[in-house]
Amino acid sequence: MDKNIFKYLVNKIKDLKEENSFYREKYKNFNPDEICGYEDFKKIVPLLCKGEIFAVNNLDRVLSFDDGVIFPSAGTTNDSDFSFRYSLNNYDKKNFNDKLIALFDLWFNVRKKKTMIINAYPLGVILPEGPYTVINAGVRDDIIIYTLGIFSRKFEQVVIIAQPHFLKHLIDLPQFDRLNINKSNIYFVLGGAWFPYTLEIYILKKLHGDMWRDFLNNVKSTYGTAENGLGILLDFTVNLRKHFFKNKLDEIIPLVYQYDPSRFFVEDVDGELIITNLEKSNPELIRYNTEDKVNIPANDDLPKEIKKYAVNNVVYLFGRGHNYQTKARIMHNLFFDPVYAAMITGNFYLDEDQTLFLQLSRESSAINKAINYFMSIFDFNVKMIEYDKYRFIAAMDRKPVL
Repeated sequence: MDKNIFKYLVNKIKDLKEENSFYREKYKNFNPDEICGYEDFKKIVPLLCKGEIFAVNNLDRVLSFDDGVIFPSAGTTNDSDFSFRYSLNNYDKKNFNDKLIALFDLWFNVRKKKTMIINAYPLGVILPEGPYTVINAGVRDDIIIYTLGIFSRKFEQVVIIAQPHFLKHLIDLPQFDRLNINKSNIYFVLGGAWFPYTLEIYILKKLHGDMWRDFLNNVKSTYGTAENGLGILLDFTVNLRKHFFKNKLDEIIPLVYQYDPSRFFVEDVDGELIITNLEKSNPELIRYNTEDKVNIPANDDLPKEIKKYAVNNVVYLFGRGHNYQTKARIMHNLFFDPVYAAMITGNFYLDEDQTLFLQLSRESSAINKAINYFMSIFDFNVKMIEYDKYRFIAAMDRKPVL
């Protein structure tokens, strides 16, 4: 453990004792002078770092590099989604490009399949050259539609890389719907601070209708819970926990926990794994996947769900924050019903008075019906603002100009 991070965590315990009676009781015998290193600290707060996991357990499907690692992300509905992390201290552009190409090859087999990648990030975000053709279209939906209509037949597969809101805007266009192309060979890679499963399902249903489950591998995200530092239920996670349980390794929390200790403080309280966010902003809800159940459950349901798919001796998992309406929960509910999801862009803002501002994706005669629907699931005031493709709302970041 980095010495600075270790020192930060020790001081954090001291601060928590002063601020909270629960911590005063829990750590009443805590003496920071007796904590001389990582092993001492782990006796108080059992931590399981991703580096230890990969070194000890030799997990499959992990691409390792000297200054980074690509590993399965728990924030997905399938086992082929990976998160990519690397050390900023050892950042090297060429090495990073090589790793990104390796990730594309893992996902899409780009070295063997003739692939066109449409980069729909804002101009200035450049993808590395590789064994594929790159079209830097930016957020120009007209260029993307034209490119798909003219050139997609010349390739075995097309990969569109975009932010979630722009991708939703793209596939909602009537021009996209009218494209005479094989949409089963179109893949999507999305980046963003959060990406709810309901939006993933919305995209798949829009393209493939009732057959959407057959195309789960067509939507991949570069941001999962692992990118927030959190990893939970995936097949290899469950297997590892069973390994710990079988071999009586109960002194180790039987949970693969990929985290950034400078952002999250982890502790085991009476068999309950508690995660304290060390930043001022509220943490995302923790996402997990159980077979085809793609939803974010209420906190009360989570222990019950975990026990269905793993050993029984752990854990109630939650983020600690005063505001229960997190970005992830809002995003999840925005796209829950595809009829109403089609009316909005997905951009939103929640102000201090608990008024939720949603942005219309098009003119609609059913605005009042939509407002009533969203008010019923969020239980606070909802206001719709007109769509403006050049003035997207930064979600929960700044209040829209009405």
